[in-house]
Amino acid sequence: MDNFITYINSPAIQTAGRIFFLLAMALIFGSSLLAFFSELTFKATAKADYPIRSHNITRSTGLWIILFALVGGIIIFLPQNANLTKSISRLTVVLSSITALLLFLLYHFTTKSIKNKVLHAPLGLLAAAAAKIAALFCYLPSGFSARLDHLKAPAPINELVNSWLQSGEMANFVHFILNAVAISALIFMLANAKEKEKKRRQPREYYFKASSFAGKWLFAAVTLQIFPLGWIFYNFSGSHPANPLFTPPLLYWFCGLVGFATLGWLLLLKINRDGLVNRRATFIIGLFFIVSLCLLHFSPLNTAITNQVKPETPTATTAAAPAKPTTHKLQTPPSADIKPAVKPTVKPTAKPTAKPTAKPEVKPAIKPKAKPESRR
Repeated sequence: MDNFITYINSPAIQTAGRIFFLLAMALIFGSSLLAFFSELTFKATAKADYPIRSHNITRSTGLWIILFALVGGIIIFLPQNANLTKSISRLTVVLSSITALLLFLLYHFTTKSIKNKVLHAPLGLLAAAAAKIAALFCYLPSGFSARLDHLKAPAPINELVNSWLQSGEMANFVHFILNAVAISALIFMLANAKEKEKKRRQPREYYFKASSFAGKWLFAAVTLQIFPLGWIFYNFSGSHPANPLFTPPLLYWFCGLVGFATLGWLLLLKINRDGLVNRRATFIIGLFFIVSLCLLHFSPLNTAITNQVKPETPTATTAAAPAKPTTHKLQTPPSADIKPAVKPTVKPTAKPTAKPTAKPEVKPAIKPKAKPESRR
């Protein structure tokens, strides 16, 4: 068990767990919100049972929610099980996520039993609110968590809010909310088209109205992505004087992101205008949007955006940090190493070799030969 906890506590696995956990919260928020508005706006007619649509919305995402919630929750919270009660922010995320999942399941399984919309519809809205709170703590800066956990001197709340609004995390959270609605609507459109083509449980009118309902929400969520993404790219371009967004290689990633998103948006517009219920076309739309999201979140473009403040400070610190160690190494340690190496090698070899060879060979050889010749 300890080896498993050590393995899932690695940075790569924790990043994957955070993605799964946010996907679960996104689907709970998006599908519960869509089901809530679907239940309030439509009534049953003689041709189709429209209240069943809210049940079908939550059914289309229910299996994915349970899977993502279990995998993400185990990866994130299992290594921190001993410290969950010590941190208010982590405990809030755990309680709000569990509450969101329970309310979502309660809303889904009581759709047919509770006929009163006033009693049943608020369950979906509460599930969406709980999922939003759980996801919000993943996008808040560390100052909020430190203020809640009393880890350091609490900063004024207005300063924390201003710093959050000025940073890119606020735009990322808005981007998350819109993506939650868009993904939930897209999954419901795929499930609705599949049910229409294979086994029809409702009249044809129901499937066209359901596809139109989900298509409008998907179109609105995708179109509104211009504002948070424009905010993110504007801050990124303004923080760099050379504006690397429009220079290679980031230009290629940015053009791919805009191109795939535009193609999906145009095809979605075509389907909504014609009122089509086509699973292949819906799948192509989803493929375009998924590729555009991958280009935004898993590419060098994301690395440059998330490090838009760090590229200047790390380069300065890394350029200055190696300079100090290298100067100290060249001045103090190597000088201490060179002196012992020069003195022992030069002095012992030069002096002993010169003096012994000069004295014994020259002087003793000249004096003995001169004295015997003068006596004779």
